[in-house]
Amino acid sequence: LFRSGQQVTNYTTCVVVGALSRWADPKKAPVLKRAQKAILMFQNTESGGYSPSDRDYGSIGYGNSQRGDLSNLHFSLDALRQTGLPEDHEALKKAIVFLQRTQNLKSSNDYAGRVPHPSKEGETLEVTSGDDGGASYYPGNSNAGYMVQPDGTAVPRSYGSMTYALLKSYTLAGVKGDDPRVKAAVTWIQDNWTLAVNPGSDPAMGEKVKYAGLFYYY
Repeated sequence: LFRSGQQVTNYTTCVVVGALSRWADPKKAPVLKRAQKAILMFQNTESGGYSPSDRDYGSIGYGNSQRGDLSNLHFSLDALRQTGLPEDHEALKKAIVFLQRTQNLKSSNDYAGRVPHPSKEGETLEVTSGDDGGASYYPGNSNAGYMVQPDGTAVPRSYGSMTYALLKSYTLAGVKGDDPRVKAAVTWIQDNWTLAVNPGSDPAMGEKVKYAGLFYYY
C-alpha cells in the first residue's frame, strides 16, 4: 500500500478522503483540509504552466503534474466535494473544460490532435470528437479503440466505465440534469446498457477487451 501510494498519489489520497469523510470524529477536519489542498495542487492549471487551450487543462492525473485522465479526475472531484469544496469553486469549473474534451459531443468538445496509431508502430492518427455522447479515457485516447471516419480522421470510442465517470463528474461539478452534455451522456448509457461487458469496445480488438475494466464499470 505504501509503494502504491507513492506511485498513484492522487488515487490513494482520494481513497483516504472517502474513508475519513465517513468518520464521526471532529479531528478529521484539518486532515481533510490538507487532503483537499493536495488534490487541488494535482490539478493541471495555470499555476503549473497550463492554459485553457491545452489538452490536459483542468485535469488531474496520478499525482503531481502528470498527464490527466477522466478516471483520476472523477475520483478527485468526489473527494474534493467530500472535503467540503463547493460546486461553484473555480477548480470544478476548470475540470469541466477537461470533461468536455473527453466526451464525444461535437457541440462542446473542441479537441483535435494527433495520437500514436494503436496498431501501426511509428504512425499517428488525427483524432477528433464523435457525437454519441459517451466518453473516452482522456482527450483523443480510448482504451476501447477508435472509429476511423471516411476522411481518415479517427474518433476515440466511448465506453461504459468512462461514460459513467463523466456523468458522475458533471453532477459533482454542478452541471444540471437538463444540460445537453448530461442528457447526451445519459442517452449513451441508455443505448448501451448491459451488465455482461464493459460496453463500447471495438469488436476487432477481440473478446478480452470487452471485459477490461468490468468491475470498475460495475
